[in-house]
Amino acid sequence: MEHRMSVCGVSLLVIDEAHHLLRKGSGRDTEGAVQTMKNLLQGDSSVAVILSGVQKLYEGVLSDPETDRRFIKMRLRRIQEGSGEAHRFGLCVVKCAQHLGLDLPAEMCFAERVLFAENGDAGRSIRLAKQTLRRAMIMNRRAVDLSDAALCFEKIHLGREAAPFASGDWSTIRENLESMGWVR
Repeated sequence: MEHRMSVCGVSLLVIDEAHHLLRKGSGRDTEGAVQTMKNLLQGDSSVAVILSGVQKLYEGVLSDPETDRRFIKMRLRRIQEGSGEAHRFGLCVVKCAQHLGLDLPAEMCFAERVLFAENGDAGRSIRLAKQTLRRAMIMNRRAVDLSDAALCFEKIHLGREAAPFASGDWSTIRENLESMGWVR
């Protein structure tokens, strides 16, 4: 497989949800999967490999010391309010909305609300923002509305109250939610 990738010019391989490669059961071989990952990383036809997955993947890679030392382990941390990452997330959401021809009023504090609602989890925040923008487009709106975000949040979280998307001043709403101990 490594040789074939080299012949095809593949130099980077990204395997999302790679923990599924390590499942036990009929027709599965955890040790073989770990060995294949190691083989991809070594030799003249090696490729750069990025694996993403849950804790089980981390533990599976650790099970073989040779494979473990070949991977740099990184964990995505939660995006903290007011951080550079939060600012960049907000800029990305605005750019996406602009690219789609949607207005995203700054006073709505949409990105801040999304990060709060999803407890700073990058993947969940991106999903909620994306689904909200999509809903606004499907509804033929020219601007994103908090009701779009509330409906998407409730759908993702199976009816959980979408309090961060209540209309009104975001700083006041956030303060009230925090004082009540609101958590997703």
